[in-house]
Amino acid sequence: MDKVYITKQEMYDGIEKEAKKLKSGANGPILTLLVFIWFIWALIFLAIPAFISLVLLIVIYAPFYLVDQKIIKRRYNG
Repeated sequence: MDKVYITKQEMYDGIEKEAKKLKSGANGPILTLLVFIWFIWALIFLAIPAFISLVLLIVIYAPFYLVDQKIIKRRYNG
């Protein structure tokens, strides 16, 4: 195997060159896109069904509340 001699300055220059390649600024749009897709996915499968369930609960519960308050006239004693 051949020996390769490198100076300290060449080593520093190579490290700086690699560090510039690995800057996180180039990965920003990809990460933003992935977070946006995750947010839309979560909105579709979590937030919208939760909102629909809440509306259904209120629609189903409202007639019983009115019956309880107006017809039976039950009062809370607590």
